[in-house]
Amino acid sequence: MSKKSSFFERILQIAETHGYKNINDFAINGLAYASSEKINRLRDANKKPSVDILLDIANKFEKIDLNWLITGNGTILKSPDNNELLTLQQKLIAEMERNRLLEEQLTLLDPNWVNNPLNQVTKLAELKTIIADLHHLHKTIIKDKKNN
Repeated sequence: MSKKSSFFERILQIAETHGYKNINDFAINGLAYASSEKINRLRDANKKPSVDILLDIANKFEKIDLNWLITGNGTILKSPDNNELLTLQQKLIAEMERNRLLEEQLTLLDPNWVNNPLNQVTKLAELKTIIADLHHLHKTIIKDKKNN
């Protein structure tokens, strides 16, 4: 059985996940503290976080799962609910359909549009973004099913 991370280790994980260089950077630039003292005192496992620290993290990093932060149980990010997943899925499908219709219209206006390399590069970039979004959605759905 693996040892649960400490509260301080979970704060470090939040800082790393959000691209902060270190705990000082996170405290000053992420939480807008004057110094990292409030956070650094939590290195001592016997020290407990204040409600102010919990509220600051909750308000500035809304996707962080507070249950995970406080207890170490679960995952760092909140699991999206099914409505949120469906909304994202619907938006992606609508965007894909819109792109398909736009491409059809452009082809009707200028049949050479499809053969223009610059247009192909732009289209590939758009498709890459859509595929990445779908991949992320798929991973989120799988993760959500495992957690339930």
